[in-house]
Amino acid sequence: MNDKPECWYDGSGKYELHPEGTAAEIDRLRTVCSEAYQMAGALDAPVPVLDNLSAAANGRPLPHETFLPVETPDLLAEIDRLRTELTDLTAGEDQQLGAYYLVDEKTLREMEELRTDAEKWRRFSEGMEGEG
Repeated sequence: MNDKPECWYDGSGKYELHPEGTAAEIDRLRTVCSEAYQMAGALDAPVPVLDNLSAAANGRPLPHETFLPVETPDLLAEIDRLRTELTDLTAGEDQQLGAYYLVDEKTLREMEELRTDAEKWRRFSEGMEGEG
C-alpha cells in the first residue's frame, strides 16, 4: 500500500488531496465515461452528450450543465412516411415527368439501416427513462 496521499489535478493548476483509493475510483469512472462516449457516438447522440462525456473522461470541467432531457429522433415515423411516399411513387406513373420511380437495393438497405438506428435510439431512450 502506498503511504503517500492520493492527489487529483483539477485542471486549474491546483492539486487536491483525496483519501487513499479515490484516484483509482476516478480512473474507473473516467474509463466508464470514455466507453459511454464511444457508445453515444455510435448512436449519433446529441453534441452536448458527447461534449460532457468527453470532458468527464478527460478530467475537464463539463461544458454543459446537463445534457438532459435526451430526445430520441422520431426516425421510425420518418422511415414509415418515406416508405409510404415511395410506395405511392412506384405504384403509378408520375404525371409531370411521365416516368416510373424505382427504389434500388442501395436505397432499401439505407432505409433498413435507418430503421435499425431508430430502434437502437428507442431502446437507449427507454433504458434512460427506467433509470430516472
